[in-house]
Amino acid sequence: MAGLISISVSLSQESQTVVSNVQPDAFVSSAMPAFSGFIVDESAPIPLNLKEVKMAIGYPEEARGKDIQGDLAVKILINEKGMYVEHTFVRRGSPIFEQAIAREIPQLKFKPVQENGKAVSSWVTIPFKFRLDKDKNPIDPEEDDC
Repeated sequence: MAGLISISVSLSQESQTVVSNVQPDAFVSSAMPAFSGFIVDESAPIPLNLKEVKMAIGYPEEARGKDIQGDLAVKILINEKGMYVEHTFVRRGSPIFEQAIAREIPQLKFKPVQENGKAVSSWVTIPFKFRLDKDKNPIDPEEDDC
């Protein structure tokens, strides 16, 4: 059975504000809307290599073998150079998915936020949807789901 991993990025200021008030270990259900694409926002960092990181995460074999699916969300601090600094899960899921994400998320690179023409550090939240779907390639980089 093939698995499908769908990664979308929530870049709106409203979503960042909602998530920033959540405790790191809290489960977030309706507070974060699901997006199937990017919402370009000059006040949010823009991922430059999300498809490559998505490919590296894939659908963990252990989760596939146990028919585990899940929705997770990671809040990532990006420095003024567009590089990963740290992350926290704001929507938790199976430790299998969390480990796969945590292993690859530091590889993300971003176009940093600009304030008054100067790059600054900022946060971005990236939701991850892990779905088993026997009809789709689990990590097809051509699918427009991120």
